[in-house]
Amino acid sequence: MIPDKFRVLGPDGNGGTILDARSPYTYMERSIYQKVSEAFESQMGRYARAPDISVLGSCFQLIPNEVSLYYPPLTLMFEGGAKMELSWIHYLLLDDRSNSVYLSFITDNVGGVVLNVGLSGGHR
Repeated sequence: MIPDKFRVLGPDGNGGTILDARSPYTYMERSIYQKVSEAFESQMGRYARAPDISVLGSCFQLIPNEVSLYYPPLTLMFEGGAKMELSWIHYLLLDDRSNSVYLSFITDNVGGVVLNVGLSGGHR
């Protein structure tokens, strides 16, 4: 669950959530990122780990010529009961050259959440 302190702007102007159309990644506070990446990694168990690239740490090698790819569903749950259900296109980056998939969430160890432009599609 994402606590309100990472969703709501505080009286001092810190915290909150930012929608950044320039970023290909969603930045998450470290404790939230760790929970999301651990859950993602546990559901991707049928795929071998791929080498991490740049800031992306949850990387998996897809099975060549696999007809039906499995991407786990992802729902961000916020304090107060709000839910944001995401399809794979909103949280994965695919690399056709290496046949790999990468979780597009990263952490920079600062408080707050920055949602990339991909997460804005279809969500209000």
